Amino acid sequence: MTAARARLTAEHLDAFEVADLLELGVPEVNWLFIRGDLAGAERDGKVAYPRSQFTDDDHRLPGLHTVLAAFPASYGALDVQTVMTSPMEELDGKSPREWLNDKLPIDRVVELLCELTLT
Repeated sequence: MTAARARLTAEHLDAFEVADLLELGVPEVNWLFIRGDLAGAERDGKVAYPRSQFTDDDHRLPGLHTVLAAFPASYGALDVQTVMTSPMEELDGKSPREWLNDKLPIDRVVELLCELTLT
């Protein structure tokens, strides 16, 4: 297993863990993923959900659907995880996850993610 794959696995939850976290059933979690309201990576018929899309008090980050939709289509789960957890100078040194967790303006994160499509 590569270091990136090991990190991806360690920082992800399965559908049962997300269901428990959000107090939902697994079918609802799967539906959130299908609709684009949760990020995830399908592997061996199961989805791994990045922990970075949840707040410190275990809710979905504010504006998550909008933020996920702003990522370039070519970005996979590891790319999303990396961007969401990387500090950005444009966000006062906070990562997008920290910014959203602190309930700061969603549009600033979306603007930065849209710039990713230009590179």
